[in-house]
Amino acid sequence: ALGQIAAWGLGAALFATLFTAVTPAIRRGFEDLPTGREAAERFEFDLTSDAGIISALLFLVLPLVLCLFAATLTTVVAGQEQSGRLELELAYPVRRRSYYLLRTTAAFVAIAVAAALAATAFLVTAFLMDLHLNWERAIFASLLLALPPWIVVAFGYAIAGWRPRLVTGVVAGALAASFFFDLLAPALDLPGPLRKLSIFQLYGQPLVDGVRWVDATVMLALIVAFLGAGALAFGRRDILK
Repeated sequence: ALGQIAAWGLGAALFATLFTAVTPAIRRGFEDLPTGREAAERFEFDLTSDAGIISALLFLVLPLVLCLFAATLTTVVAGQEQSGRLELELAYPVRRRSYYLLRTTAAFVAIAVAAALAATAFLVTAFLMDLHLNWERAIFASLLLALPPWIVVAFGYAIAGWRPRLVTGVVAGALAASFFFDLLAPALDLPGPLRKLSIFQLYGQPLVDGVRWVDATVMLALIVAFLGAGALAFGRRDILK
């Protein structure tokens, strides 16, 4: 487990470091490509500033990477149940819902560690490169990185508590749909409320726009709702059924 956290966390940190370091070069490159800037503006990306480039590219990919890590964590319970290990663990005197919440908490901690590594790499590199950023927004954007993958974990564990065999397909499909919906929504000119169906849209662009506290509250509410539904289903369901 520690190896998996280290691999994902250090990989995300390396990506954040490299991308942040080349941000000035990307900005200068787009200064000479007005057609490229216009195309990016159709997707509501601002590629004329350091903050806009990092928000449009780095903070588009980092939440996705962390969500992919979260998706791999959700398949663990299903795999353990298929192998019979989960049944053995629950043979000990432990309440099912307590076990469920313990497992989800462990997954949340793993994601928080990976997100912290990536965020630290971004902030340190941006400081050393003397990028023009609003540092308060940069810190909040970093702190909010964990929320989308926490939603994925809570959703995946809720599915696992109901039908573990469906976890991989449902989580992968929902994650892909959410990401591409967020990416294409501006070009499709979809109304704002409809765009909120994507967890990536709920995360938004806090580095540029600041924190949208209503959307952050919605993300927290989704986490709590999925956790409650999953704990209820896991507590009632027969293992291996």
